[in-house]
Amino acid sequence: TWNDLNCGSVELFICERLNSTVRPSIAPTVPPPKGGCPEDWLLFDNKDDCVYMKKNPIEQAGKWKDGDCKASKSYICQKNTDPTLQSSQAVVPMFGFNNYDDDRYAVINYKMNWEEAQKNCKDQHADLASILDPYVEAYLWLQILKHGEPVWIGLNSNTTHGLYMWSDRRRSRYHNWASGEPNKNAACAYLDLDGFWKTTSCNETFLSLCKQSDGASLVSIEDPAEMNFLLLYLSPFASDNRKFWIGLFKNIEGEWMWSDRSVVEFVNWEKGEPTVMYDKHCVHMDVSSGAWRNYYCSVDRNFICKIPKTSKREAAVSSSHSRGVMIVTLIFLLLAGTGLIVYFFYKKRNEQTTVTASFGNAIYCGTPDPGTHESKCLVTNIEENEQAML
Repeated sequence: TWNDLNCGSVELFICERLNSTVRPSIAPTVPPPKGGCPEDWLLFDNKDDCVYMKKNPIEQAGKWKDGDCKASKSYICQKNTDPTLQSSQAVVPMFGFNNYDDDRYAVINYKMNWEEAQKNCKDQHADLASILDPYVEAYLWLQILKHGEPVWIGLNSNTTHGLYMWSDRRRSRYHNWASGEPNKNAACAYLDLDGFWKTTSCNETFLSLCKQSDGASLVSIEDPAEMNFLLLYLSPFASDNRKFWIGLFKNIEGEWMWSDRSVVEFVNWEKGEPTVMYDKHCVHMDVSSGAWRNYYCSVDRNFICKIPKTSKREAAVSSSHSRGVMIVTLIFLLLAGTGLIVYFFYKKRNEQTTVTASFGNAIYCGTPDPGTHESKCLVTNIEENEQAML
């Protein structure tokens, strides 16, 4: 049945191709609105609309939205390809890590299940990638489009009772799940070609995306000396920014842990802390007093990072190894020098003993035929000695 509606209502529609030989085109009876549309522009909802890409809020960065074409905004230009240049196919990069921001990423062009992919990344001192903001996401999406297949990322809920966490233990409020995701019956996540995260069985096989980081994490404070060191250098900020996130957090079992997985042997809770209020799973430190409080993880605060140090044991082993190498080298040089000296004296002595005392200390010339030349040698040597004495 047909019904009349307001022409401004948004509804589905049906198109029909017209053949000019059968039905002549009819000039529109209603003129376009005042001003009309510029050439090659289409009238949309009785107004001129243009599309822009959002920058804020950060969760919607890169999304498109329509707006008034007369609004003033920044813009992006694209230059047409020079037709005289030879066109080339897109080149898929060879295996290797590429830098983006402070991290390095590599698409592994070999299909594995999630566990195999994570182990492969670990073998290269990396993890399946964590995606912590939309800018990194946009960069990685462009990389996988060159390969034309989805890739495993580091989200997994196998060991966390259904809670999805990054395999490198990074924490972030950013997520980009596809509609209907994550699926409670699937435990591993992948980045699909449409740019969204999806879940599936961990036994599926995909390409994978590895990420290498410099290893910095929110600071762990191991003893009072380390805390006093931090307070000394952060005290100038105490007037404006007193509270800084540290790496202590509550895991799903309710245990307090450091994000760099070091042992919790020292705490400095403010009196009455930690509270048991729901969702206060993160900890900040007041740099004016050094006291710790648990608070909501979603609150924006300044933070302190820490790079793992070389352990004393590793340093001692390295130092001992270096000293051992030096000692061995010195001994080798000493023995080599001694050998050269011995060889030099031996050779010199051997040259001197070509004419040695024999037959009662008489000077004698050794020849292969002593019966023939011995008397001549003796006479010659005696004459030489007499001349030397004179």
